[in-house]
Amino acid sequence: MRHKRKMCVRRVLLIAIGMLAMITMVSGACAAVQPGDVINKQNVDKVKELFPPSFLRWITDGWGLEGPVSFKVVAPTPNPPPKSYQDATNKYAGQVQLLPNGQLKGYVAGIPFPNPQEPNKAIKIMWNNYYRWRGDDFTYPGGFMVNGRRKGGQISYGLADIHFLRFTGRTQVSPKPELPNPHKLEWAMTLDSLSPPEWKGMVTLVYRYADPTKPDDMWSYIPSMRRTLRLVSRERSNPVRGTTSTWDDYYGFDGKMLEFNYKLVGEQQVLAVINQSNLDIKGNHPIISDNYELRDTYVIDISSKDPRYPEKVRRVWVNKENFFVIYSESWDKSGQFWKGIYNTFKRFELPSGEHGPFNVGNATIDYKTGTWVGNFIKRLKLNRSGIKPAAFEPSNLGE
Repeated sequence: MRHKRKMCVRRVLLIAIGMLAMITMVSGACAAVQPGDVINKQNVDKVKELFPPSFLRWITDGWGLEGPVSFKVVAPTPNPPPKSYQDATNKYAGQVQLLPNGQLKGYVAGIPFPNPQEPNKAIKIMWNNYYRWRGDDFTYPGGFMVNGRRKGGQISYGLADIHFLRFTGRTQVSPKPELPNPHKLEWAMTLDSLSPPEWKGMVTLVYRYADPTKPDDMWSYIPSMRRTLRLVSRERSNPVRGTTSTWDDYYGFDGKMLEFNYKLVGEQQVLAVINQSNLDIKGNHPIISDNYELRDTYVIDISSKDPRYPEKVRRVWVNKENFFVIYSESWDKSGQFWKGIYNTFKRFELPSGEHGPFNVGNATIDYKTGTWVGNFIKRLKLNRSGIKPAAFEPSNLGE
């Protein structure tokens, strides 16, 4: 008995020492970087614990795809959801229940689990991400820049509009909390390509239903055919307009919640662009050299329940402050590292006088093919788009 007791005590001590070493390593990394520091390939070791592994090589050699990046570290500035969204969270979160099948009961608006705890902490965090604030409506009037390059090739430039309308969970724009909703939608969006010529005039419509068990519906208007074609819901894992991004890649992860499994890996402080200083960028490089600041994140592994899905696992870094995905990395079915997704954010004033965070930059890099695409927002109308539900009827595409 005494021997077993000693072994148990030894195990506890080893676990405690390991946890202390991890805490010391992370806190040491945070102490090593200070506001005002300029990070480049000469001092990249100062931030090696503060990024996903794939990001570090962008600092050292640009992965051999583009030039290495450098950036300035600044003091953290708050970037929470608007007060009205936080008020909705306070009003409704207490009535939300996570059912055994992963669905939510009692959700109306706001963040469902503002202080996620075990059991099932990982899926609670991802439900928070799913219902993160992103406005009741938005549009990019000719201001969604889609640039990309394959290793050794020329940069391709494209422009698009995205129109988004939330039907449920509305907290700022009347009617609240729900629009008249004959299709029983959570939200609808369109992607309207303005250039390059081969994609000009193509419009894709996506329906995300309030019923989480119902697959998305998608349609595309093809200008050369003057026809609207219905797509299958599995299109979400296929490339969008010939780029490296899939529909599920948008925002770091935009999949249907009940089609995936979630595992909490841990927590990590990261450096990220939380308040991008300038939207007027050329987009010749996927990684924005801007002001980076520290943020606390949850690290979650996501795997599809569908054996045909092209990814084995996706790892996301979720901002604790507002539940946006900051970074994402994924591996293919064979376990080979495949993609990295790096998001940037900016705080915007709303018509109500409130302020809220928005995802304004997204770089998706396919490391197997050496191809990147950068999605950069140059113009944004947030909670002031004026777009009507009729714009999201399949019969009206192309008009």
